[in-house]
Amino acid sequence: MAKNSDTSMWNHLWNLNFHYFFLFFSPPNGVELIMKEKEEASFPPHLVEREEKGGSAAFIDQVQSNWRLNILIYSVMFQPQQRKKLVLIGDSITQQSFSVEHRGWGAALADYYHRTADVINRGYSGYNSRWIRAIIDKGILSSSDISFIQTVSLVTLFLGANDAVHATADQHVSVAEYKENLIAIIQYIRSINENIVIVIITPPAVNSEHWPTRSNEQVAPYAATVRELAAEYNLGLVDLHSNDDGNKKIELSDLRDGLHLNEYGNSKVFDALRSLIRRRYPALCPDDNSDGKPNIPLHYPHFSELTSKDSEAAILHLASWKWPQ
Repeated sequence: MAKNSDTSMWNHLWNLNFHYFFLFFSPPNGVELIMKEKEEASFPPHLVEREEKGGSAAFIDQVQSNWRLNILIYSVMFQPQQRKKLVLIGDSITQQSFSVEHRGWGAALADYYHRTADVINRGYSGYNSRWIRAIIDKGILSSSDISFIQTVSLVTLFLGANDAVHATADQHVSVAEYKENLIAIIQYIRSINENIVIVIITPPAVNSEHWPTRSNEQVAPYAATVRELAAEYNLGLVDLHSNDDGNKKIELSDLRDGLHLNEYGNSKVFDALRSLIRRRYPALCPDDNSDGKPNIPLHYPHFSELTSKDSEAAILHLASWKWPQ
C-alpha cells in the first residue's frame, strides 16, 4: 500500500467521523440526516480504485462497514429519548419517600413506573411552603429548562407538616400564608406547562407525645386548606385525614417516629396515589392493557424485537425508534 494512499484514506475517514459527530449534536434532525447519509456515504472513487489496485479492497470494505456501524451506535447514544417524568415535591416525608428500609411510597411509585417514566424526588427535609415557593422556579422546576418541563406529566405537592408547627417555632407558617404559597406554586406549575397533572396531598397525623410543638389540632386547618384548593383548582387529591374517596387515613400506628411514615404509612400513600391515577388519570396509568401491553409505552422496544435481527439491523431499529404518539 502506497504511503500517500494510506494517508489519504485515513484522513478522509477522520473527516467523515468529524462530520457525523457534529451532526449528532444538531437537533432536532441530526439523527435523521445520519440515517439518510449513511446509505450514501463512501470513500472517494479515486481512493477506492487506488486501493483495489493495491489489493486492499477487502480492507476498505471492512473499514467502511465498521465505520457505518459505529455511526449507528453513536446515534443511539446521542438521540434524545426523553421519558415522561413524575416530580415529587415536599418536605422530609417526600425526601424519605425513597427509603428502602421503610418501603417508601416514592420508591414504590418508581417501581410502578419502571421503564415507562422517571420518578424524581424533590423533597427537602424541614422545609415549609414558604421555602419551597422560593425555590420552585430554580432547582425544582426551572422555566428555563424547557426540555425537562415538557416531559413532566405529574407533580405531587406534599407540604404542611412543618407549616403546622406551633406559632413560636421558626418553621411555622400561618394557614393564610400556607394557602397563598400553595396557590403560587400551583399557578407557577400551570404557567410553565398547563398539561402537568397536579396531585396535592394533605399533611398526615402527628403524635404530639413525640413532637411537643405539633398536634393533630394544629394540622387540621392545613389539611382543610388542601381539600379546598383541590376543589377550587381541580387538582388530584390524596386526603390522608379521611377514609373517603379510596384513601386510607394515616393513623399514629403508621408513623415510625410520631411524624414520618413507616412501611404501613408509606403503603397507604402509594395505594392512594395509584388508586387516584387509575381512576382519574388513566392516560398516566402504567398498568398493562387487556392485550398484555403496558398502557404507557416502554422506553425502547422489547428485547424480542432485537433478537430477531442481525447486529446492524438491531442497532438501526434502536436508532430509528421514537416514542409512540
